[in-house]
Amino acid sequence: MRLSGALLWLIARLVPASTRQRWLEEWRAELAHARWTMVFGAPKDAWALRSSVSDPRRRSRPFHAFPQDVRYAMRGLLAAPGFVLGTVLSLSVGIGANVVAFSFINGAVFRPFSGVDKQHELVRVSIAVQAQHFTEQFEYTHFNLDIARQRLTTLRGVSGFWPSRLAVSTGEQAWSTAGGLVSSNYFDVLGVLPAAGRFFVSADDAPGAAVAVISDGAWDRLFARDPAAVGKAISVNGATLEVIGITPPGFAGVRRDSDRPTIWIPLGQASLTLRDADGRPATLSAAHGGWPDYIGRRREGVSLAQVQTEAAVLARQIGLDSGKNAAGNVSRVWLNDPVTSAPSVLAFMVIPMLVLAIACVNAANLMLARAARQARDWTVRLALGASRWRVIRQVLTEATLLAMSAAALGLALGRWAVQLAGSQVPIPIPVDRTVVFFTIAIALFTAVAFSLGPALKVTSQAKRRMTAAPSGAGASRSRVRFALVALQAALSLGLLTTGATFTKTVFAANPRAAKIPDPQLLVLTNIDLDPLRFTAAAGDDFYTRLLVRLRQVPGVTDAGFSTPGLVRGGIADVAPVRLWLPDTPAKGIGGFFAMHVSPGALQTIGMPMLQGRHFTGQEAGHLRNVVV
Repeated sequence: MRLSGALLWLIARLVPASTRQRWLEEWRAELAHARWTMVFGAPKDAWALRSSVSDPRRRSRPFHAFPQDVRYAMRGLLAAPGFVLGTVLSLSVGIGANVVAFSFINGAVFRPFSGVDKQHELVRVSIAVQAQHFTEQFEYTHFNLDIARQRLTTLRGVSGFWPSRLAVSTGEQAWSTAGGLVSSNYFDVLGVLPAAGRFFVSADDAPGAAVAVISDGAWDRLFARDPAAVGKAISVNGATLEVIGITPPGFAGVRRDSDRPTIWIPLGQASLTLRDADGRPATLSAAHGGWPDYIGRRREGVSLAQVQTEAAVLARQIGLDSGKNAAGNVSRVWLNDPVTSAPSVLAFMVIPMLVLAIACVNAANLMLARAARQARDWTVRLALGASRWRVIRQVLTEATLLAMSAAALGLALGRWAVQLAGSQVPIPIPVDRTVVFFTIAIALFTAVAFSLGPALKVTSQAKRRMTAAPSGAGASRSRVRFALVALQAALSLGLLTTGATFTKTVFAANPRAAKIPDPQLLVLTNIDLDPLRFTAAAGDDFYTRLLVRLRQVPGVTDAGFSTPGLVRGGIADVAPVRLWLPDTPAKGIGGFFAMHVSPGALQTIGMPMLQGRHFTGQEAGHLRNVVV
């Protein structure tokens, strides 16, 4: 106390001498009240109300005594540990569910790609040719990339990326990894700076440029983070390439695949990954098919619509040259465009928001019961001159403290749940500052949602009690609490119904429901002989002998090969086909997709056959037998 007195004396030197004595008396009285409050507790906040009444300038400010509200709220909550525990636990479950849902949405929609500069300026350009019944990718060639660079004047640069699988070796270890064939300006367009060495230059697009860029992860795996790794040689698909640069940590381009690229090679080495229509190594101009990315960066002041218009004109020109109907499309490079993904995001957030709504209703019911017990105290405060807003603000302050405590607990629960499920998701799901800001925002929203209604209700009754005691006050509170309980029951019933429907859907898709053996009994592996440049005959012989040896392994009941789409994968793993039946028109029926399987593949995964039979091995070399 001596320290506070000395501090007051020093501050008083700054006050004019004419008012210094009165100023000291007022602040000494404040200190005396503070000491009384610390020892005996505050007589509610009568002192603050009295000072507010005596100073109209302070009353005119809506948050003139906010620190005092916080201290009062903390004292009140510490005196009711059961109420605090029940409210915080209830709200933390609802907030935690929203944290988990938003973390997945943030990772899939809003989170930018690591290492990429000014992602909002980047666009993905594609040209597609319209077939009779389905759209097939246009034949991308180096000619088209050059045309895009020349005629898309709204873009500062256009780069190409061709995803591929690469067999990498340093002589001591070897493994198959995801990689990419890129144009020399790929890293420049993305705005990426090398962590070591350099990136590609235009001369590397010429045939014979035996160079490669590796990721930070590949640097760790291949060279144990050796600073002298730049300049060393690695084997990529049987060719010896020199490492000229290392990308910054976390960089994987602008695609969020389950397998992140770790090696990038220039167009001069296109024959290492691209194949012609006959499956032989090919240069970019002779390559067949493929699913490349054309990434461009918009010029300053150019909108997405302007780039789209220019791309449509380019597509028409390419279509006229090829004699086909072509269409151009320009989109943002986000994994999921935040603009077009809004409906999906809202649908995904329905269930966690429903959980939070139930928690808010439960907290509102608890708050109403607590407010009913405090009604007499609020009536006294209103009678002493406190405004209704001041009393409501006190309730909101308590609710905010509760909601922020629940947010801290919910964030911890959400982070644990994300880490638990993160290994099952092909994209990184970090709990970053965006998730933290979302948690704070939803906590503030929650505080208002569950406290404003009870505060308005009880202060209204306290205001009326000052003039005349209402005869139906108790009945009114009962009706409100009954309505809250009914709302909570209705929301809970809706959540249970939604959960039951979801569970039923998952169970229906379960392999056991379809009489398919437990997936835990299956062992999957990916084998690709293409990087090693096997001939077709040598490849067939390898797979035949491998199947024979696999079936001889103890504990293996059967084995087979298929394109990835049979067990996992998507539309990119199968090929479009057209069917002709005796009664179909001459153009056939489109819209079907096919995959290749070896004899025994369908039996291996336990695929039930409704009619007919499985392949027997006699179909090799013929296209007369199919399973539909």
